[in-house]
Amino acid sequence: MSHVAIDSAWRILQGVRPALPRREKLGSELADANAAQARGYYLPDEDERLRVVYRQYLGARSTLWQMVRDLQPHLKGEDLRIFSLAFCAASMLMRSASYLMSWPKNGRWSGPSLTKQSHDTVSLAKPSPPSTGALAHQT
Repeated sequence: MSHVAIDSAWRILQGVRPALPRREKLGSELADANAAQARGYYLPDEDERLRVVYRQYLGARSTLWQMVRDLQPHLKGEDLRIFSLAFCAASMLMRSASYLMSWPKNGRWSGPSLTKQSHDTVSLAKPSPPSTGALAHQT
């Protein structure tokens, strides 16, 4: 896999990250969901906000799945950058799906409770050049 393709995959991860659901971004959607549940329906503006967020999530999810599929044939090589990028994309998919699925709780939309440091603070580091064979990691 070329250096350009690896850089492109890394840029995709960085670009997709803001579209994935995070607690601090979804405050109004959680409030809308609770209000809609109490009244039994969504107001048009609440519905539109939810649709926009969901459309962004589906686009990001589709992009990440395509990236994993594109990287899959190259995973048998010895370049750990490819594995690191695919693993990061798969982790982002799993985290966002589990985050969304954990929202409904006791009949209210409250969002998941996180007892450890929030996974929403993960930062992405650019992969190291092939000569080092390692992925740079920032905290």
